[in-house]
Amino acid sequence: SRLAVISKIALPSASPDILAGMRLSLTVALILSVVCEILAGLDGLGHWVLLSARAFRSADLFAGVILLAVTGYVTSVAMSMAEHRLLAWQAAQR
Repeated sequence: SRLAVISKIALPSASPDILAGMRLSLTVALILSVVCEILAGLDGLGHWVLLSARAFRSADLFAGVILLAVTGYVTSVAMSMAEHRLLAWQAAQR
């Protein structure tokens, strides 16, 4: 049936590309959320980094940038773990 073809063939073959797209979208979402906070003046990490840069508070600036880097790294590792768990069948076929 059509549902069986989708669930047994189409979705498993498309899942590596779907997860790769999700990993890229997480990166873009983090970057755009920081840019949006800077441009709109919303309270958030991006705005805090901008105010720290304008006030020449180097320690706060680097703390914000490091926190953004750690956030990006943690989301990347979490997505990698999810890919490894969800695509275990793919590693077994190699």
